[in-house]
Amino acid sequence: MKSKKPVGCWVVAGLSVALLVALVAGTIYGMMRMVEKGTQRLEQAKEAEASEAEPEKLEIPVDAAGELPDGQPWELSLESYLRFLNDSTLTSLARDAFEESAKGAQVEWRMQMVDVSESPQSLVAGMMVDYLRLPDEGQPRTTVHWAIPVLFDVAERAKLVKVSRGDWVHFRGTLQYRDHKWVVESARLVSDDE
Repeated sequence: MKSKKPVGCWVVAGLSVALLVALVAGTIYGMMRMVEKGTQRLEQAKEAEASEAEPEKLEIPVDAAGELPDGQPWELSLESYLRFLNDSTLTSLARDAFEESAKGAQVEWRMQMVDVSESPQSLVAGMMVDYLRLPDEGQPRTTVHWAIPVLFDVAERAKLVKVSRGDWVHFRGTLQYRDHKWVVESARLVSDDE
């Protein structure tokens, strides 16, 4: 006589198979979600890199006729000036227009102190900043050390004595082009509460 297997064994076996199928399906679903999230992150990183590679266009202050302002001083940010130095797409005309308009521009920059020395009429400080140069296509990015002489009035001596090499210095002055180089003249230190 054959013995019948209890129905309970079939139920347990069916539940085990269903549980195993659910576990495999859940694992596959989880892996698909991880791949999807990774793909999204990769796309976001590519978009961020692409947006970094497209610097803002340089703005040269001209009137409606394309003429430079009549000796009107304008404020030039350090970022705009560095963008000008780095922009290989500027035509000679645009570069000349920017240089002409930048002469006499008021600047308020924050840079690192390299050194400061005394001359008869002023205190001459070497100031520098590092910036990331955006490469031409196919070239790697490079960090550039850019320096500019800053001429402080002798009245700033007491403050400048306290500044060490490598300290970040916040200053205001007037950008000029002298002896084939850019220089900030009539500079004075700016305190944090100004």
